[in-house]
Amino acid sequence: MTGKKKIVFLEYFPSLGGGQSVLLRLIDKMRHKYDVSALIFKKGHIEKELNRLKIKYSYIPSPKTVKFRHFFPMLMFQRKLITFLKTEKPNLIYANNFFSVKLSADAACFLRIPLIWHKHIIIDKAKNSYLARQIRHFSRLANKIICVSGAVKDSLSAIGVDEDRLIMVHNGMEIKPNREKNHRNKIRKKHGFSSNFVAGTVGFLRGNKGFDILIKAAALIKEKNRNIKFLITGSGEDNDTKTEYELKKLADDLDLRDTVVFAGYQDKDVYMPAFDAFVLPSPAEPFGLVTIEAMAKGLPVIAFNTGGTKEIIKNNYNGFLADKVNEALLAEKIMEVYKKRSKLAKIKRNAIKTVKEKFNLSKQTEKIGKIIDNTLGISYKSA
Repeated sequence: MTGKKKIVFLEYFPSLGGGQSVLLRLIDKMRHKYDVSALIFKKGHIEKELNRLKIKYSYIPSPKTVKFRHFFPMLMFQRKLITFLKTEKPNLIYANNFFSVKLSADAACFLRIPLIWHKHIIIDKAKNSYLARQIRHFSRLANKIICVSGAVKDSLSAIGVDEDRLIMVHNGMEIKPNREKNHRNKIRKKHGFSSNFVAGTVGFLRGNKGFDILIKAAALIKEKNRNIKFLITGSGEDNDTKTEYELKKLADDLDLRDTVVFAGYQDKDVYMPAFDAFVLPSPAEPFGLVTIEAMAKGLPVIAFNTGGTKEIIKNNYNGFLADKVNEALLAEKIMEVYKKRSKLAKIKRNAIKTVKEKFNLSKQTEKIGKIIDNTLGISYKSA
């Protein structure tokens, strides 16, 4: 017996998106203070990363469809989960997303185990929509809901979630020495961008991430400046090739074979130093962990003035914001950064300073540690 409070962290998704990266960093930081373990419902990259970090975990396969009208699969799952929780006897369940909450909230309530929900997504549905009703229902079973940005918190409040349950805690990261700078010239040469200005981006190629907007902006820029090139690093999530195919076809249709390069899935820490600017084309990012990762590397970030992004970037101070979501305004901002490329030293310093002072992992962990201890009814002591 360690004497530490036991926390089980739940993750539904098998991929390593921003939400999963946030969870893994949090578990890694928290394990010195609590007896932590993870419970995953699907196998994939998340399992490999848990193994790499030497974080103990368990696996209970989720039903193929997480809907209660599929009664028998859900009933069998609930029985397995309740048996698991009775054996593990956690003091608290920490669910990383809606599906994790949906699978565990009833069991937590039945066993009287406190539940914290970490919410990463902006809800843009109407208050009377099915999703909004579902979220309201499960929110009543959570002791606290941690929102990654004010935008996420406001969206939950707008659909009727009790504001007393909502707490905003921005994501954080550790700034580490960049040992990958020596890859910059190698990567640029590999993709034929040795002397070009490279506007790069990183992420899963999903339909809601705005990569089509970026490609259309690239077409507008090509008409005026052929020295600006675009490097898109990422692939479809969970072997989904449809969106990637559609984006590549769009680039071909716009005659951008010499302007836009799809690099596939790559190590972002290796590839980001090859960029001269980072572009976040998402129409409404809840927070965007990759935003502060780029800023921490001293990259000027170009994004839209929406969602949680406007809580991170202050226009012309630590990055650049386009006022409306469209390719023309995004193209203008990229051109603006290109024209200022020799005068961006202060922007880069401010970007790094912002991450160090406002979005560091220690602050995020301390805030969440206080929420956990308050939920457990104990006095908080930092790790």
